[in-house]
Amino acid sequence: MKFRYVFLIILSSNVAASLSVVDITSSMLSAENTMKALSKYYSSDKVELFKGVTIENGSITRSECDQNHDSEMFDSVVCYVSYQNLPSGVVWEFYYFYDEEKWIGTNLGIIEVIPAEHCVGNIEFIKKFGQSMKYEKIVCGRPRA
Repeated sequence: MKFRYVFLIILSSNVAASLSVVDITSSMLSAENTMKALSKYYSSDKVELFKGVTIENGSITRSECDQNHDSEMFDSVVCYVSYQNLPSGVVWEFYYFYDEEKWIGTNLGIIEVIPAEHCVGNIEFIKKFGQSMKYEKIVCGRPRA
């Protein structure tokens, strides 16, 4: 019986460690309580930044993420996030450090606020540190590709 518990503990630790930073970030953005999910990885000042943008622009209506940087020092994820009152959206970058057991969110910030005059289609993430994404400017309401 003791062996089963040890095996389950090892298995659950390996599963948690195997989640990619993209999976973690996407999961946070789609969580029912985004701020609570963010709090598991980021300090309160970082969560407050994200919360402020959400309060100003309404709930998240869409998000797409991709890994932007991968190194031994840290990883980063870029996410396009549109909001109820800002369908054009905001591009965020989330930074993570792996501490041998789990991912720790170290920083997050806005790379770009997309002008409200248009919406975004055909997103192509630029996999380069500090870069954002390429996208097609479309009329809001038109189906996205």
